[in-house]
Amino acid sequence: MRNKIMFMASAGSVAMILSGVAMAAGPDSLTNWSVAGGTIAAGACPTNYSCVILMTGDGFLQRQLTAGNGAAEPVGTSYYQTIVTDKGATGNPTSTTPLSFFDSNFVKIGAVNGISDMQSVSQLGSLLPVPSTIDFVTTSAVDTGWALASGNSKITLHQSLTDTASIFVSNFDMAQEANASGSPVISKVMSMDQVVGLAGAGPTADTQVFRMREAGGTAVAAGGAFSLPPLPTSTGGTQTLAFAAGENVRATLIGQQVTLAGTGTGSAQQVFGFQAYDKVDPVSGNSTANINYFSLTAKPLFDTAPNPTWKTAIFGPVPTF
Repeated sequence: MRNKIMFMASAGSVAMILSGVAMAAGPDSLTNWSVAGGTIAAGACPTNYSCVILMTGDGFLQRQLTAGNGAAEPVGTSYYQTIVTDKGATGNPTSTTPLSFFDSNFVKIGAVNGISDMQSVSQLGSLLPVPSTIDFVTTSAVDTGWALASGNSKITLHQSLTDTASIFVSNFDMAQEANASGSPVISKVMSMDQVVGLAGAGPTADTQVFRMREAGGTAVAAGGAFSLPPLPTSTGGTQTLAFAAGENVRATLIGQQVTLAGTGTGSAQQVFGFQAYDKVDPVSGNSTANINYFSLTAKPLFDTAPNPTWKTAIFGPVPTF
């Protein structure tokens, strides 16, 4: 439970930090390095830059990068790059088995303010001295001040928590591009998933699932319309929600399946499925128009109908239960 609380607190604080913050590239990638036994090896010096290692230690490296002739910025422009990991760490920031901690950043020498920073904290239960069923990973990136000076802002955020023992999975991903001031948003893609195993007398397949997908700006390349069947209590026809290219749209899906008696095929089950499409105000995040449908007699909607109307080009593959 403590890890779940840490995850939710981290999600809230990082989202707060990143909201409205613009990002741009420094002189090199924040992930162009590796570490072995605590000794950090920085990546090759970028083309048209000179690089000098200033300080090293167990889990620590700092170097200076200076622009030369042919660089994309004035000759003599310099940065400090600082990389910090756990002592004795081995790996790299892009590995599928993440480092338990790293912070990689650039500070521009002589700039009044600003930093380009990426940080990751992870705990893979299988790698702990006392193995656990809980895996936790959060990665965030923040650029401020001078780091906003060129190009569009870009934000990426990934957070995940998996507890296989209690059947709890939570994932959050966001990729956003905006102009240098952070507004307006040019492109946004966000997804959120949560799977919870339900306590009680049924098999481990007794599950509640929540999935959300949101997209806007250039990620919604063309206009169209979402459609859902009429509500069970409605006498009207098919529900439709039209949207224009560039508008923010969101899909929300909830499903639940509980075995009421027995454990084998054909056992009585209680199911619930809900699906909704919204047009979303990009500033407030509030819904401005909505259609929704629910069922108490069929499998969760996102396993079957009405997903022939799912917009793969906007939201990606159809989610499953």
